[in-house]
Amino acid sequence: MLSSNSRASHSPASHDSEPEAVAVAVAVAEAEAVAAAALPVCADVSADVPLSPLIPVASVSLVEEAELALPVSDLVRKIHDGVIAADSLSAQVRQSCVEHLSLEGFSTEDIADLLHISSRTVRRDRLAIRQHNALTPTLELGDELLGEYQAHTLASIRRLIRQCNDPNHPPYARLWAEEAIGRLYHQFIKLVHNIKFIKDGSARINELEKERKSKLPKSPMEEQLEKLMNRRGR
Repeated sequence: MLSSNSRASHSPASHDSEPEAVAVAVAVAEAEAVAAAALPVCADVSADVPLSPLIPVASVSLVEEAELALPVSDLVRKIHDGVIAADSLSAQVRQSCVEHLSLEGFSTEDIADLLHISSRTVRRDRLAIRQHNALTPTLELGDELLGEYQAHTLASIRRLIRQCNDPNHPPYARLWAEEAIGRLYHQFIKLVHNIKFIKDGSARINELEKERKSKLPKSPMEEQLEKLMNRRGR
């Protein structure tokens, strides 16, 4: 999280500030929002908080049965606080914690410190996670990934629309949100066009023109030419 002095140095002094200053202020606000959203995930995981000594667990099977039902974030907190020993968990449960922290942006060394395991174990778990999450090319895979990307795009656009309509946001932020909506739409359309999922305008016009010509009555000369072409084809 940025300090108050750092935020003050990047905040625009007035609505007449330079566009670069506005862009920096928006980027800072977005970074702070992402950091604030990540805090509840590991609120107790901090370098300023001393690590508690690990409490040995008697039964591995009981731990797995009880902790598999917990959210991964709660399980990480318990491991960090010493309530659960990481070496008492199965590889599957430990890898779930490693994957969760990796997606939250923690490095290999950070994860090793938080879970009280070695960096080598974290690297081995990350390799196993990549192998488990590997995708096999299929005919349906592209459609599924594109559908998921479309859902994320529409969700982002809905959030931006709410920001545009919120009178509590400053004018420059609302204008930036409107511009971002157009960029997201353009980025999505460009993607689906590049992967040949949709056709461009010229291709559709050519198809419509061919369809229109096919419905027109043929002249006697055209019919004779068509017969000649069919005979040569034989």
